[in-house]
Amino acid sequence: MSENYNLLMFEHFHRIDVIILSIQFYSFLGYDHEGRCVILNKAANLIVDDITNVDDYCNYFCYFLEIYVPRKLKGYVSEYLVLADVRGLGSDNFKLAITKRNVHDGTTYCPERQYKFIGVNVGSWGTNFWRVFNYLIPKRTLGKINLIGEDRAEILSALTEVMDISVIP
Repeated sequence: MSENYNLLMFEHFHRIDVIILSIQFYSFLGYDHEGRCVILNKAANLIVDDITNVDDYCNYFCYFLEIYVPRKLKGYVSEYLVLADVRGLGSDNFKLAITKRNVHDGTTYCPERQYKFIGVNVGSWGTNFWRVFNYLIPKRTLGKINLIGEDRAEILSALTEVMDISVIP
């Protein structure tokens, strides 16, 4: 995917970077026990109605995973961990076209870079969503996904297995 980017796209994506990072939709937290960078995704911070061009946003998503995140990788470590806090996620933050495109692009262009995806504060809406849409995700990627409910002790226990307490927000 990265060979398809040109300077104009980088300038465009840089403007989106400012927006996405300013609402803290994505943020860099630190590193896990193995030195992989940990990226926090706060899905409730993104209002999908503000996205006027699905292609631009989805291309940005690939840019973020292929260009931004690799800048944070430590030397020999080529994988990252995504921690998604889905508290407050609802219809304001969800658009099927974006989700389908992100799943397709992510599994097509970046599946081997993502070591693990941990979703926390997953309520009934997220659990039901997962039951309906997990068939879209390839089997090799399904094993990298861990969804955890809203119990703080359960969340801390799962997260401290892979990262230091100081990294956990």
